Amino acid sequence: MTRAGMAFAGLTAMYVGAASAAQAEFFPACSDDAGNTVDYITAQQYSRDARGQTHLVMYAGARYMDDRQATEPAIAYSPSFIDAINPTARTFVFLHECFHLKSGDARTTYLAFHGGNMNQLDVARMEYNADCSAAKRLRDEFHATEEDMMTMRPVINAVTPRRSAERFDDIMACYRAP
Repeated sequence: MTRAGMAFAGLTAMYVGAASAAQAEFFPACSDDAGNTVDYITAQQYSRDARGQTHLVMYAGARYMDDRQATEPAIAYSPSFIDAINPTARTFVFLHECFHLKSGDARTTYLAFHGGNMNQLDVARMEYNADCSAAKRLRDEFHATEEDMMTMRPVINAVTPRRSAERFDDIMACYRAP
């Protein structure tokens, strides 16, 4: 498996913070590809409670609390990161991670960690699809305007500096698509 495959969430820095106001805010409802409810947990909770191999918790990431069987889905997040970004970006991050769980991408990635096969093109496709789904859900379910979407540019620049312009353009193209 490539290094890019191991950085599944595509959000590449680690922040671990204490409990925060973000925990009390609205988290979009999410279920995985098997219909299981997804819990939102802090990076600290994930590191403390996960069974099996734990993976680096980035800014936020689709995870399984029982890594050995890819069960007990969760979205682990860094409170310090989530508290620092605007509401549109926060919802985008959570919707992006939810897509990984709902689509089965997260399960595919976990299986790849345990002897499966994944390449950079697989990861790029998964990330594009998660971004596109999140942009459309922001528009359709959360009524985000183009102006709201533009407030995400600094966050995208920070988490994917080498390809932030391309990624943001793709996000906006998905937002504008039917």
